[in-house]
Order: sequence, then structure tokens, then C-alpha cells
Amino acid sequence: MDDLSLKAAAAHSERGRDLAEEGSLEEALTELNEALELDPRNIRALLSLAEVHMNIEEYEKALKYCQDALMYQYDNVDSWMLMGNIYDEMGKHDKAVEQLNFAYQFDPENAEVLYLLGYVHAEKEDFAGAKDFLEKALQVKPDHEDALRDLETVNEMLG
Repeated sequence: MDDLSLKAAAAHSERGRDLAEEGSLEEALTELNEALELDPRNIRALLSLAEVHMNIEEYEKALKYCQDALMYQYDNVDSWMLMGNIYDEMGKHDKAVEQLNFAYQFDPENAEVLYLLGYVHAEKEDFAGAKDFLEKALQVKPDHEDALRDLETVNEMLG
């Protein structure tokens, strides 16, 4: 693959990501698919496609894009976190924890991974486990607003 194709793929990927953030999902899908046509290994495009499909509740497609990204970069923490989010959205909390544990394995100091593990444990009503992960997230990033809020709720649940 030549440099020009890679640069074009990156540009389509970036445009697609921006369009998705603006809520222009059809246009985003077009740009992201164009990025993949130019560079099938474009992890950023794959994960952006996964996010779009998750947001429109096409969870199986979203998971497929994450799995494709992991095929090219197995230690990609964003892929594992996104899969955890998707399984959580599907109500499959044990599977979400499983995916997030992979992210944790590759980046144990990632505040967002720690927060998500705490969040999913709270959804499973494992409040002691949730507290542990939320406190770890706050050790890494003391101003993590979601972790601060959720830790307060978890502490209330623990009495």
C-alpha cells in the first residue's frame, strides 16, 4: 500500500469520525467505509465504525469491527474497552468485564479502563468490586468526574 492511499484513508477516517460526532451518521459511515477500502487495516476507522454501529444499536456489527481491529493489533486497549461497552449496552455484564479485563491487562494504569470496570461491577451489584476499581481510577486521575460521582453512589449502596 502506498503512502498516498494511507494518507487518503487517514483523511477519510478523520472526516468520518468528525461526522459521527456531529451526528451525521450516514455520511460518517460513507467516509469510514471509504477509509477501509483504501486501508482495510485502519484501526481508527474500524473503531469509529464500531462506535457508530453501537450508537444505532447494531451491536453485532459493532463487535465485528472491534474484533477486526484486534486482529490487526491485539493489544489495542480502545478495542477492548469498546467491546466492553458494547457488551454492557447489551446487558451482558460478565462478558463486558471479560473484555475490560483484557484492556486492564494491557494498560493497568488507564483511568478510563479502571472506571469502566468499576461501572460494570456496580451494574452487576458487586459494589465492593466497583469501589475498588473506582478508587483505583481516582488514584490515576483524581479529577475523573464520572468516577467521583459513581464512587459516591457505590459508597451509599455499601451503607
